[in-house]
Amino acid sequence: MNRAALLVAGLVGGCVYFNAMYDANREFDAGVKALQEQSEVSARVSFDSVIAKTGRILEDHPTSKYADDAAILKARSELYTRKWESAAETSRTAAALSDDERTAALAQGLGAVALRQLGRTAEADSLLSQALDVELDPDDRALFLFERGLARQELGMAELAAADLEEASDALALSPEGRLTLSVALRDM
Repeated sequence: MNRAALLVAGLVGGCVYFNAMYDANREFDAGVKALQEQSEVSARVSFDSVIAKTGRILEDHPTSKYADDAAILKARSELYTRKWESAAETSRTAAALSDDERTAALAQGLGAVALRQLGRTAEADSLLSQALDVELDPDDRALFLFERGLARQELGMAELAAADLEEASDALALSPEGRLTLSVALRDM
């Protein structure tokens, strides 16, 4: 292949990848909206679509600069659909792909949420503590505090659990998506 053909192939591949990420983000937003409207079937269809699209991105473009974003979106969708083992694995992939401390901490925290659901409570507590040592988006911070509070409650650390749960509930500036994420976590208790 000559140089011009390689350049065109690279641009087309980049456009396909960008479009797939754009579509996955839109589908994720549709899933969140469906959950807010209490339409679990529509939400599941949207989140399953996100999982499929981001899975193809990770498979076809694992070294692209947005692969970690695709993995984060996939992990979030897997959490919403209660695919705990997949979410834990995807979160490990996201952390490994990321060069950014915040993204790696986010991935670690999302993985810990899945691990708590899988009964790996002590490991979840440890990973959530590590993730919370990094500056996070307020919604993610509240979710991780809530999940760590539940983990600590399960581990018999009542005072630490109460402190985490209180701090999570004090996060008054949560976005509608953040409140939804916390309510979904409560449902899964």
